[in-house]
Amino acid sequence: MSDQSWYQHAYVQQGTKTTCLDVPGALATLAWDINNLGEVALNAAFTDSMQHYLWKNGALTAIPDVPASWGSLSSLISGVNDLGDYYGQWADANWAWHGFIALRK
Repeated sequence: MSDQSWYQHAYVQQGTKTTCLDVPGALATLAWDINNLGEVALNAAFTDSMQHYLWKNGALTAIPDVPASWGSLSSLISGVNDLGDYYGQWADANWAWHGFIALRK
């Protein structure tokens, strides 16, 4: 959902309660997936980077980029399964996209 400044915001609705999931300081927060445990996969856009988070019960946990994507043009987290493993994609210097799966230990 966009506001009057066209910034994107992410929300989760649980029954009649709506919670804003915005990452502090981000220009946009985009929710991509939610698992059965209520963890929401988020991408947050900042002036100079895209950062990734999992949100659950009001707490944000930063998700690091996978090593293969370090220095990439862009990366996105696309989803999270019920084990907490997350997956996404990253773009190399030629804007070719590559997928990744990161397993939570």
